[in-house]
Amino acid sequence: MANGGKASDSPNILIILNDDMGFSDIGCYGGEIETPNLDRLAANGVPPEAIEKHLAVLGNKDAMEAALAWYRARGAIRGPLGPTRVPTLYIWGDADDTVGRTAAEGTVDFIAAPYRFEVLPGVGHFAADQVPERVSELLLQHVAAYPA
Repeated sequence: MANGGKASDSPNILIILNDDMGFSDIGCYGGEIETPNLDRLAANGVPPEAIEKHLAVLGNKDAMEAALAWYRARGAIRGPLGPTRVPTLYIWGDADDTVGRTAAEGTVDFIAAPYRFEVLPGVGHFAADQVPERVSELLLQHVAAYPA
């Protein structure tokens, strides 16, 4: 801590870019470099190609700014939003270690429109990467059921 050991109110962000690092160097693929977050993605069934695509944006300033803006905007909403008033499809994997069953199933309480809750057995937080065909099928059904 640069301020004499006192915690700061400002967020601290550390970005490490590795040049010439191969995927075989990363822990989740048998390498010697410890990568707990990448290990978590791999353990949740995210294919190596998808992890590689996610990592590829780290060098893209606009993509990083968009990702950081999403987190910044989350803190900007101070009052109640009210219920969602559009047809909603919630796709949830029952192996999601980020959003638990209670939170996922409780979402219906905040929807004032047609609502469909789909559980994908054995799928984690990154359903679109793990089972893209099934996610696409569900999205196409939803869009067909509620055309603009």
